[in-house]
Formats: sequence, C-alpha cells, structure tokens
Amino acid sequence: MMQLAVLPAGHVAGVWDMKRWRYKLFSIAGKLISSARRQRLLVPESVPESHLYSTLIEGTTRLRNRWRNGHLAT
Repeated sequence: MMQLAVLPAGHVAGVWDMKRWRYKLFSIAGKLISSARRQRLLVPESVPESHLYSTLIEGTTRLRNRWRNGHLAT
C-alpha cells in the first residue's frame, strides 16, 4: 500500500479501498507531453483529484530520494 507511505497522516484518501483508488486515479483527465526525451503529465487544476495526484507524486519523489540516500531502514 504505497499510498499509505506517501500520504500525510490523517489524509481522507488514506482509508480508501483499492477499487476507489483505481477509479479516482485512472479517471483523471490529463495530457501526456513528450519533449527533450522527457515525458510529463499535465493535469488541469480544475480536476477534483489533482491535489491528490500532486501529493502522491511529491510523496513518492521524497520516498525515492530517501531510498537513494540510504535513509530507509531495510
């Protein structure tokens, strides 16, 4: 359950079941942009779950950086 590791404590989405997670995240309308060998997903701020998506991306980035720097216990 990666979402529990990257969401802040007490977040509303922390108690969702997997069906709701799939529905909420895969129903986000966005545009995939490729330029300079990079791919970006543009999600409009008017999408109700855009704040959740950005929170998850920031959390996974922080978790990945902690793992790369060796700050996670194995």
